[in-house]
This record gives sequence, structure tokens and C-alpha cells, in this order.
Amino acid sequence: MSTTHGDVLTWGPMHASLMQQLERDYRLHKRWEISDLCAWATTHGAAVRAIVTSGVYGADNALLERLPNLEVITSFGVGYDAVDTAYLARRGIKLSNTPDALNNSVAETAMALMLSLTRRISEAERFVRAGKWLNAKFPLGNDLVGKTCGIVGLGKIGKTIAKRAAALEIVAADRKLTQHSALSQPLDVPKTGPACATHSGNPKSPPDPPPRKSRSSCGPMGT
Repeated sequence: MSTTHGDVLTWGPMHASLMQQLERDYRLHKRWEISDLCAWATTHGAAVRAIVTSGVYGADNALLERLPNLEVITSFGVGYDAVDTAYLARRGIKLSNTPDALNNSVAETAMALMLSLTRRISEAERFVRAGKWLNAKFPLGNDLVGKTCGIVGLGKIGKTIAKRAAALEIVAADRKLTQHSALSQPLDVPKTGPACATHSGNPKSPPDPPPRKSRSSCGPMGT
């Protein structure tokens, strides 16, 4: 049973446990179940004080205009590109997100992909599943130790990747790494071997790509 803590509009389906909590504590309006937004806004728009959304759903200004007493938008996720922050600032609407929540997850995934590529793990799995191991030997993979990890975009995720790369004795290379002496060291790409490039950052404003000379220096074994 809902309490009378206030009216909340959810922009899209969330985790079941979160939806249950919202339905228990607030009068919850589900945008995806509203067939006529104009009619709904006329009846309920003034009562809505908060919106719960995510980096996937965002919130469009056309509907926000119909919520005159909106005070806060809570975005379940790190990114908030799908929300017009300048518009929110003009109206004095607060915006919250979950920064740093996925730094480790993304960094670990990046490292897992690099290991999978160099050690040919996915390829080896397909080799075994196809039964080829009975009649042939699978070729060896390559070590990551001593390789160059080119991090394009040294934000919070990029720095987290650099720390993990350093633990695996991988050379982490980025122009901004000179600001972090614990992770930086002189780099000569042709001498340090194949490069493993990891990309991170805002897809709407991607960083400049590595210089063509650096990419070509990685050689045919570059990943």
C-alpha cells in the first residue's frame, strides 16, 4: 500500500526491488503505462516533485515543462547525457546520479577482454567445443607482461584500468599519465611491443585518437 510521501514519476522500468520500494513509499506514476501524457500532466503534473530515471531513459524537456513543481531528478546510473542539465539549472531542479559505481566493473571488463584477446581464450573455447582438440594442438597465445596499454581518455575509468594494467606489469600509456608519476614511465612504443588499446570516455565527445605514428608502430601483433 502506498504512503502519502508525495508523487514520483518513473521514466522507465527499474530493478524489481527498487520499483517495490518506490511503490511502497510514494504515489508512483509509470510513464510507460501512460497512454495520454497531456491528459495525465493536466491531472497529475503539478503534484509530481521527483523523477526517477536512468542514463538510458533520461528525461525530455517537453514533459518536464508540464511538471511545474518538479524539484529533483534521480538518475540510476553514472551517465547523465540524456538529461538537459542546462535546462535543469535554469529551473533550479536538482540532479543526482551514481558516480564511480561502475569504475571497477568497466575496468575489470576491459582487462578481461585484453586477456581474452592475447591469450586467445574465446578462440580456444570454440576450438574445444568443436572437438578439434582431439586431432590438433591449439596455438599458444601471447603474454600481456611488457605490452603497451594505450588508454584513450584518462578519466576515472581510464585511471582504474591503468592501475590494473600496472599490476599485470603492462606499460600504461597516455599523454595525461605524466600527471600521475606512480603510473607513468618513459615510453618507446616500437620497443615495448604490441599495444592493447582501451577506449573510455564520453561517446558524444570522444578524445582525440592516438597519433597515426604510434598506432602504426604497434606492428602486426598489436591488439
